[in-house]
Amino acid sequence: MNNDAQIKSFGLAAQALGLHRAIELLQAELRNLNAQLAEAQPAEEPRPVGRPAGKARKSGWPADPEERSREMKRRQAVTAKKRKKAPQIHDTIAKLRKKARASWARLTPRERKARVAKMLAGRLAKTNKELPAVTLVA
Repeated sequence: MNNDAQIKSFGLAAQALGLHRAIELLQAELRNLNAQLAEAQPAEEPRPVGRPAGKARKSGWPADPEERSREMKRRQAVTAKKRKKAPQIHDTIAKLRKKARASWARLTPRERKARVAKMLAGRLAKTNKELPAVTLVA
């Protein structure tokens, strides 16, 4: 290593040591400022965790076993009554299928093909594809 390179490396080493010292001083000053800031701010009390003492959550069920049994039976009766009022989905689906079959059965073969062609046109328009060739029966 020649003399100039050696002097340059010593200079860089000195700069590095100086920068490390400057960083240490700045960090110490930052710690002091943070401590002063913490003293200047009012202390926050920790928030209470959990439910306040003496306030129990109400379940909606009576404490007495017999009364609880009566309440359970009452709630079951209300639910059963609601279920009877609700339409039976299987019956509804069966009625819809029957109506759909009847409407298709009323169509002539030409009308059926035209309806199918319109359905395909709508589906294929969404996918931007070409329509297949559909020939109508005269």
